[in-house]
Parts: sequence; C-alpha cells; structure tokens
Amino acid sequence: MFFPKTNEIFTAPLNEDSVEACRKTSCGIKRANIHLNRTLPSLLDEGCQFSQFKQESSLASIHHYDNGEWQSWTIVELRRMAEELAIALQQQPNIKKGDRAALLMDSNVPFVVADIGCLLAQLVTVPISPTQPVKTTEYMLAETEARVLILSHLQQIKKLLQNIPSLTSLTLILVADEASENRSGTVFRRGLEQMQWALPETVELMTLTAFRKSVSWSEPKAQALTKQLNPQDLATIVYTLNDQGRPLGAMLTHENLSGSALAAFSS
Repeated sequence: MFFPKTNEIFTAPLNEDSVEACRKTSCGIKRANIHLNRTLPSLLDEGCQFSQFKQESSLASIHHYDNGEWQSWTIVELRRMAEELAIALQQQPNIKKGDRAALLMDSNVPFVVADIGCLLAQLVTVPISPTQPVKTTEYMLAETEARVLILSHLQQIKKLLQNIPSLTSLTLILVADEASENRSGTVFRRGLEQMQWALPETVELMTLTAFRKSVSWSEPKAQALTKQLNPQDLATIVYTLNDQGRPLGAMLTHENLSGSALAAFSS
C-alpha cells in the first residue's frame, strides 16, 4: 500500500497494526500537468532533481512499516539501489534487453527497487501477486519465459520448487527478505544455501541486496542507464483473468506506465 503525505510515500504490509499506523499520518497528493514521452525511471530522476533543488535530498521521504517499526530512505537512496540492481543485471552474460523479469512480491519498497531496477536494465517486468494460486504463477512464468524471478520471501520458492526445472528460461532468483536476514542471519543464510542445493545447477539464488552490491556503482554507469531507455519500448506485462479464469497478459510501454502515473497525480 502507498500512503502519500505531501512529498512522502509510506508502504506497509496489509494488517490492522500497519493500517492503524498509517492512518495516523495525514495524507495529501500534489498535482501536476501531464507531459508524455517519459519513463518511470526518468520520473524518478525528476523527483531526485526536485528534491535536490528544494535542498531535501538528504531527508527521508520513503517509509516502510514492518515488524513494528518504520524503515526510511531518501528518494536518492531509492534510485541508487535501483541503479545498482540494473548494473548487476546488465553484467549477467545470460540476461539481455527484453528478457522477462517476474516480480512475485509484496507491494512495498523492495518491489519498487526491483521494478525500477529491472526497467533500467531494459528488462520487461511481469508483476505477479503473491496471493495468486501456484498453478497461475507457474503459467505466467512459463508463458513469459521469465529469465529472472524476484521474490519477497525465501519460503515462496518451496511452492514453486517442483516445477522450476521445467522453467528452462529461468537463470536467476533473487530474494528481498531482508527483514528475516537481519533478524536471524545465520538461519536465513543456511536456508538460502539449502534452497540453492535443491535448485537446478542452471539457476542461481541470491538475496537482492547481495546481488546489487556485487558490482561497483559509478555516476557514468548510472547516467547511461536512463539514456538507453525509449518511452515506446515494452516495459511490463500485466496479467488479468478473463471470464473463464484464464490469465491474459497486457503489454504496456514505458510511456503507458509513466502516463498513468502522472495522470494519477494530475487534476
């Protein structure tokens, strides 16, 4: 869930405790005119430039409520994490422009990092709700020939483990379960190692943080990421169910996404 407060964004798991915490925050949305021919990463760049102009780039503006406390990041930190992920993805020899990256994730800050990072790497994202039946998830992964799978929680792999060998396009699984890793690091890492042994040799398993930190970030590399994007390029495939309950994918460009985002905050 996203809870805007002036220039701030709040996300939280959907439960009574987090909803009550967010209700205590007064919400307001800034409005602006719509200008097309943009991408989501370019909108993020504009947000960072605006925060620097307002001398607010060092102020935390993105907050996530989990495990009874708020975690906070600046918008510049969010962009840096997404850029690190993109650089790491582009350095993978078996991942190329246009490959599909499935995001089986909760709606929170790690999802935003994964989504923007994959878009910057010129991948096509396939968001999948964690509440989808396993068979539906497997169908989406197979139909899109997903090369990358990013999960919110390590335990999600167990539900897919039996059919992962049949997903021959899949080469990389990333887990964004940083909260579990921080609470019980040794146990989490042991579980990660055990899960890697259960996966096919062609599939690599890492945490999202470790993967994006595996490469060096630089300003020239980061600037090159946005420049290579074309607003008319395919950005995401969003699945809905038809009248018969069969998943159908809608293809959306970067301009489709940025236009929708801008329209949501316009008058």
